[in-house]
Amino acid sequence: MFALQERTNDMLSEEQKKVKKILLTPIECTTQETLTVFLYNNRIFSSQKYNGFDPDMSDFAVGFYQVIYKEKLAKLGHNILDEKGNLKVLEKYKEFCGDTMNSYNTIEKRLNDDIKKKLKNKYHCLANFWILPMDVGHSSSWTITRDLGKYSKSKKGIDDYMDKFLEYYLENNEEYSKVYPEYTKSFMLDTFATDHFLKDIYIENNEVTESMKFSYKEVDDIANEMCKRIEKRAELIALEKGTELYKFFLDLGIIQLI
Repeated sequence: MFALQERTNDMLSEEQKKVKKILLTPIECTTQETLTVFLYNNRIFSSQKYNGFDPDMSDFAVGFYQVIYKEKLAKLGHNILDEKGNLKVLEKYKEFCGDTMNSYNTIEKRLNDDIKKKLKNKYHCLANFWILPMDVGHSSSWTITRDLGKYSKSKKGIDDYMDKFLEYYLENNEEYSKVYPEYTKSFMLDTFATDHFLKDIYIENNEVTESMKFSYKEVDDIANEMCKRIEKRAELIALEKGTELYKFFLDLGIIQLI
């Protein structure tokens, strides 16, 4: 059971409920070069200044990071992208990049159709996005250097599982801090769970406890656990950043459509 389970949807204000709904709405990237974000057919469509078409690096997601990580991104001028849409570099590496927490690529072929559809409709949403160093979150092991390969989420055995990655990250935080000093200074170990809105959803008392591990279950149960955690994180973000996000969504003209 989640320690956060007692925080039900009934605890949210009407504004926070609207924020939560947007946090759980699937995102697709468009080809527009200028900032465009709109809601259509229960999906959010966003332009992407950053090269490629990754919802977790869409203009909408980048704006979301600016809101929930405002203080953490101060050294970057509160934006992970430069004027040309490239990731900013601090020290040696691109240490701040949007990333999808739970993915289903590893288990997709083994899921039943209903659960597959449920997870697919949830995993590309703001509540499932966070910031990691570029080479940890976005790069596959065969596209980065051998030295950095061991830090990647694609490391064998971690795959798409947040609990396994967090366990590895927390256990090897000292090593990560040597490679990514700015990231680990911004997201220090003692406040990592709070800073990323993971507390009592993925992490308890600064560790991934047995009650938070889900990747050792049956495949359909894993997918259901992923969906539960995405929704719980949406609730927590809405509770803690609801006012700021409501204004952000209002300025984009999408909160009025919820």
